[in-house]
Amino acid sequence: MTRMLLLCGFLALASGAALAQEDLFKQGVAAAQAGKTEAAIECFRQVVAQDPRDASAASWLGYLLLKDGKPAEAVEWLQKAVTLNPRAEDAYNNLGNAYMAAQQTEQAIAAYEKALAIKPDYYDARYNLANAYLALGTGSGVEKAVKAYKEALALQPKSAEAHNNLGLAYARLGRSYAQGRDKHLAAGDKEKAERSGREALRFYERAIEEYQAATAADAASGAYWLNMALAYREILALGGGAEARQQAINALKKTTALRPDDYAAHLMLADLYSEGNLLAEAIAEYSAAARLQPAEFDPHYRLGTLYFKTGAYEPALASFQKALEIRPNDARTLNNLGCVYHNTKRYEEALEIFTKAATVDPGFATSHANLATVYAALGKTEESLAAWRKVIELEPRNTKARLVLAAHYLDQDDLARAEGLYREVVAINAQSVEAHNALGYVLWRQKKVDAAIQEFNKALQINPKHAPALNNLGAMYEERNQIERAREMYKRALDVDPSHSDARKNLERLGSS
Repeated sequence: MTRMLLLCGFLALASGAALAQEDLFKQGVAAAQAGKTEAAIECFRQVVAQDPRDASAASWLGYLLLKDGKPAEAVEWLQKAVTLNPRAEDAYNNLGNAYMAAQQTEQAIAAYEKALAIKPDYYDARYNLANAYLALGTGSGVEKAVKAYKEALALQPKSAEAHNNLGLAYARLGRSYAQGRDKHLAAGDKEKAERSGREALRFYERAIEEYQAATAADAASGAYWLNMALAYREILALGGGAEARQQAINALKKTTALRPDDYAAHLMLADLYSEGNLLAEAIAEYSAAARLQPAEFDPHYRLGTLYFKTGAYEPALASFQKALEIRPNDARTLNNLGCVYHNTKRYEEALEIFTKAATVDPGFATSHANLATVYAALGKTEESLAAWRKVIELEPRNTKARLVLAAHYLDQDDLARAEGLYREVVAINAQSVEAHNALGYVLWRQKKVDAAIQEFNKALQINPKHAPALNNLGAMYEERNQIERAREMYKRALDVDPSHSDARKNLERLGSS
């Protein structure tokens, strides 16, 4: 926000014509002070028409034109004013404001600097200069803005607006370092990434200190609390943890208390609650955001997701349907609506919705996976298998699809194809206990006992308490007539899972030692 000043100064006039000019000047000032901008502009147009060298009238006219949303004409008259009176610091300040409104930032900076050359302790010009530097958006511009805000605060230490904007400048520097951190991480340079991350954190912490000073000076400004919340959220993104999240939540609660109609604040607060698994609070805030902006997609979609997560399928259904009214072809919303139908056993409706999701976004593998699941629920095995194959086509490293297909082939006694798929899974993810155990079973079915034992042992190296692998390894030892070792494996399986019926039956068959 730029700061403009009402202009003072009257010419001492004597003649009858001049007296009329003086009256017009006074009328213009009175109209301006009464908020009658158009009338004031007309008065000052008449004054400068009578005396084109009236610097004060030119200043007033430029100021009022700027206030009336005419920055280009304002620049013209304020330039005339400073040409007529090169020592008019207020006119230079307002000229800078007019340049800013006309998006001519470099010219604005020059005007503010001229105002400060005339009056170095001119707070408004120094504050406006800082805003102009910040608007440049460059690294050097932001650093100059920091310096200028500090100089403004030296003149008015309790200026809430200056503290807030200094916080914005620090936050922008923090964001620059955070972006650098991300680039270094992408390039694999961990040391530089950590260094950039520390710098980002340092500037965000400085920003928060300034926002705290701003709220101490003006606790009723929701904007200052919102900026503080944004800084805490950036710290959270840098790994700040639960404390940063709670501080962001506290600041947003202040914001929404002061600005109950602030849609963005309610939405951000809901996101923070959701990230912290405070689902009831998140639902309340998403609901508030949806009431404030019913035509916005995000709150309806996120509400549906949370309702689904809590098992509240009817409100989830309503929320996803509302989201689809806003974005009818959003594949992810269609997919989630299909999940609601699937979980409520409305399989035909689920099939229709998943099919539409896969049609509007053919590359969305999740929709194809859900299609496979609902086809299976409807007993359409071949369609289900085709959908799982499509998932693998879209996501070549997808292990779930391979496990499902392998289990199907195993049920069909197609051991070679099952083995091949299980081997693909362990090649993709060597830590898959399920794949190693299943591969061991397939190998045992093919009379490859040594290879089967190796796979069961691999599964147990990853998870020593995997009851199916323990039971299967026991069966291998039993087949080799190593009864004590077999009995030990069955007992271990039951210790892990007392309900494991196969291990219990196997142990009972062997009897006690």
